[in-house]
Amino acid sequence: MVHARQGRVVAAPSAYRVLDTVAKTEAFIADVGLLFTTYRPIILVQVIDKKTMLARDTGLTPLGVAYAYLHQRIARVVEQQFSGETAMIVADEQKEHEKQFTTGALHRAREAVTTLWTHQPNFNLVMDKPLWIDPKLSSWDREIIQLADIVAFTASKVMGSGTAPVERQFLWNEIRASLSVNLSTGGRIYDGFGIYPAPKKKDLPVI
Repeated sequence: MVHARQGRVVAAPSAYRVLDTVAKTEAFIADVGLLFTTYRPIILVQVIDKKTMLARDTGLTPLGVAYAYLHQRIARVVEQQFSGETAMIVADEQKEHEKQFTTGALHRAREAVTTLWTHQPNFNLVMDKPLWIDPKLSSWDREIIQLADIVAFTASKVMGSGTAPVERQFLWNEIRASLSVNLSTGGRIYDGFGIYPAPKKKDLPVI
């Protein structure tokens, strides 16, 4: 198995080289899909329309707004469905993302966007910044994050094409079944996708 990277064809990581037939690859995809259908994680997808947002010149960074909305949505899930519990975000170490916290950009973004919300979530239910991990050193965290990467990959496909993907590697049916659709924000929750700034109806993807 090979894949393209920056115009070059490189060998797949050694662990994936055993997937040398269509049948093996399809079986692997089915097994990954079972992780979603068996454990039924609550999936939150927050999309930021960077071009539209920057054109409005709000002074906020797309990354800061993305974290603000994720914090809001996680806090509401915990508050409404897991009373007495708290949460944290676990993510691959990102130095640029860390700057959003150390410079106060996230806090400013959160303060700005909360004015759009009719219900103010209890942000104390969510750890103020992600727990950064090194995926090269921590295999169990890496596996958790890779499920999130699959969701991000599929969400990007939906937003880029405007339609739900039908190819099995996107695992759309499994992901869609776990999307959280009952929480509203100042953006638009559309079939599990929180979109900011809120698009016009005609611009929504067909999912």
